[in-house]
Amino acid sequence: MDDDKVALAGEFALGLLQGQDRQDALHALNIDPQMRAAVQAWEEDFATCFFGAATVDATPPGAAWSRIETTLFGARPVPIWRRALQVAVAPENRGLVIALALAKIGLLAWILYLFL
Repeated sequence: MDDDKVALAGEFALGLLQGQDRQDALHALNIDPQMRAAVQAWEEDFATCFFGAATVDATPPGAAWSRIETTLFGARPVPIWRRALQVAVAPENRGLVIALALAKIGLLAWILYLFL
């Protein structure tokens, strides 16, 4: 069998042919037993590649899977409380956080002084 016929059988088995090329391949399948055998061989090869015992169901590690999802769909939205926490513990905001904590302690002490 010539290489063109084998290539045509492979394209047909993959579903790559459209229009008149597909009609010509279907006609060749009906009249040519070698073409039928070639298409069947391609389909068996593809079935072995995609669904055979040689394939292993592999799940990527969690970090890789999250990178894949981020690449495909973009980053997931971060909850507001987590963003606020990240801003609060950022090194450049430590002075502000300490000042706010001292102000809260002072306010609490003043309220306790007034009511006790």
